[in-house]
Amino acid sequence: MSGVTQIHTPISPKMRFYSHSVDRRACAAHAASMNTSAPSSSFAPCSIIAFASPKGGVGKSTTCACLAGSLAARGHSVTILDLDQNRTLEQWAKRFPGQLKGITVEGVDEDAFLDRIRELYHQASGFILIDVAGAFHKTTIAAATIAHLTISPAKLSAPDIIEAVKLNREIRQLGEKVGKPINHRLLLNEVSPIWPTYQRAALVDVERSGIPRFETVIHERAPYAELFLTGQTPHMAEKTREPIIKAVAQLDALTDEVLAALEDAPAMKEAA
Repeated sequence: MSGVTQIHTPISPKMRFYSHSVDRRACAAHAASMNTSAPSSSFAPCSIIAFASPKGGVGKSTTCACLAGSLAARGHSVTILDLDQNRTLEQWAKRFPGQLKGITVEGVDEDAFLDRIRELYHQASGFILIDVAGAFHKTTIAAATIAHLTISPAKLSAPDIIEAVKLNREIRQLGEKVGKPINHRLLLNEVSPIWPTYQRAALVDVERSGIPRFETVIHERAPYAELFLTGQTPHMAEKTREPIIKAVAQLDALTDEVLAALEDAPAMKEAA
C-alpha cells in the first residue's frame, strides 16, 4: 500500500507452533462419526461455525452474538454453545430472557462438548455457533476439526495477528494429518473507521501472512458494545440510529460472506 510506513509485525515462516498436546485422533474420530460434509445450499441439517482464537480479548463472544443475531434476522434457527471460561454469552442470555428470538444459548463444559455437539448436529437444524475459550488447547482443535467454518476475530495489532497466523498453520497441519481440509478465516475486528497508519501497516502484514480472511471488516461501533447492556444485537435494535444502520450493514455483508464460505467449503474426507 503506497504511503504506508513499513512497520511490520515479526511474522516469519519459522515461527514456533503451539506445543500443546492434543488428541488429534479423537477429534478426527468424532468428526468422522458426525459425517460433517460441506452443507448443501439449504444448510441442512445444520451448519457448524466455530469462533476460535488462542488469545483472549479479540471479540469472539461479541462477534458470535452479532452473527447469531444476523442469521436469526434472516429466519434461521441458531444455537450457541458457550465454552468460554467466563460464560459471557450464557450470562447474556440469562440476563435478557425472551429477547433473543431465534437464538438459544447453552453453556457447555469442555469434557462434554464433543458429545453435545454430536447430539445437536443430528437433532438440530439451522446453525450451531461455538464460542471457544480464548486459549489453545484440545477444545480449540476439536471445534476446528468438526466445524464447517472456523472464524478467528483479530484486531489489527501484532499480538492478535501473530496468534491468528499460528493457529491457522496449526490447524492446516492438522487438516493434512486427518485428511480433512479445515475451512479457517480471519475476521478483522474493532478496526478504526479512520484507518490510522499503524492499522494500515498491520494490514500489510496480514496480507503477507497468506492467512485467508473475510473482505468485510468490523469497525469500532457503539452497538457492538451495547448488546451486552441491552440484550439486543444490532439486528434486534432500533434501526433509526445511524450507528445501528452502519453496524447492520457491516454484519449483513459479513453474513453474506459466511454463507458463501459455507457453500464453498470442501467436503470432509473420511478421517484416517
